This record gives sequence, C-alpha cells and structure tokens, in this order.
Amino acid sequence: MPPWGLADLVKTNGQTLSDLAMEVLHDDIEHEKTPTAQIELAVKEAELGKFATDDHMATRRVQSWRRHAS
Repeated sequence: MPPWGLADLVKTNGQTLSDLAMEVLHDDIEHEKTPTAQIELAVKEAELGKFATDDHMATRRVQSWRRHAS
C-alpha cells in the first residue's frame, strides 16, 4: 500500500485504493468546473469588448482591501 496515509483512508472508508483515487479525481474535476466556466465566460466577454470600468475596478479593489483588513 502506498504511503502518505492512503492506507489509513482506504481502511477507514472501506474502499479500495483505486476507488479512493477515482473519488478524489471525480471530486477534483467537479471542483474545477466552476472556475473553468467562469474563465470561459470572462474570455467570451473580453472578446466582445465587455470590460469593467476603471471606477468599477477601483471599487472592487477597495472592497477587497477592506475584507482582507478585517
């Protein structure tokens, strides 16, 4: 059995190593779908010339700074 605690996970979950690996891959793929879709939409909008105004971006920056400051 491989190291890194995988043997413990396999025992705890009652799964084979292959099943555990497939579950992890599936979860990762599902997780990546949202950012990928957001990037694809942003590219399409950019190709159409839809960009945020300077004022909008300045507001977003201030909001971000406030979130990180608190």
